[in-house]
Amino acid sequence: MDFDSRSSRISVALHTVAGFFSGWFSFHIAQFYGNLVSIAVGVLILIMIGYITEFIVKKKGISWWMGNGGILYLFFWFISWVFFLNL
Repeated sequence: MDFDSRSSRISVALHTVAGFFSGWFSFHIAQFYGNLVSIAVGVLILIMIGYITEFIVKKKGISWWMGNGGILYLFFWFISWVFFLNL
């Protein structure tokens, strides 16, 4: 397995798990502080995960990061937030 494929898999896995847990966390934050604070926390978590991913797989650039994790994070964050909201 080449390094680029391994880097993509690491980034996708980190962002997927972080997106799910951020949705759960955003649900609880929204109950106490409101939706705007919850969205701000979700975006801050995305930025932190982005820096962690760049540290692990070495600097690849923002377009690589968004294509290999950022969009998935946003998707899983929103879906899990709506899921927990509807429980």
